[in-house]
Amino acid sequence: MDLQALSDRIAIRDVIDRYSDAATRRDWPNLGATFHDDAVWSVGGGVNLEFRSRENIEAGLRAAVSKFEFFVQMTHSVVIELDGPRARARTLLNEMGRNSAQKTGLFLLGFYEDVLSRREGRWAFDSRRFEPIYNDTGW
Repeated sequence: MDLQALSDRIAIRDVIDRYSDAATRRDWPNLGATFHDDAVWSVGGGVNLEFRSRENIEAGLRAAVSKFEFFVQMTHSVVIELDGPRARARTLLNEMGRNSAQKTGLFLLGFYEDVLSRREGRWAFDSRRFEPIYNDTGW
């Protein structure tokens, strides 16, 4: 593996990790910074939710997470496929939280399918689509 590919993989993994760290800490400006301005964030699996643009992604995720007393997002098993200044990544995700109003817990497993690009020397998400595998809100 050449040094550019290694550098790109480290930068992409950093973007993925910074996203989950920012979501857990409710640091919306830093979460937004992981996306390009024209990015798209979406959820499949019957949820069918979509936000377009960095600003709308940041606002939409802030609103969703604000319903939780606590919220923790963990990423695992990141697979990155490089193609010059573009990349695809797949990340296994585990979320836990507790709904403030309903006092119910959340345990969610799924994966992100990402498209990222390096623009002006900076890697960020072009699109991020979450596909749930298991969602338990009954505890």
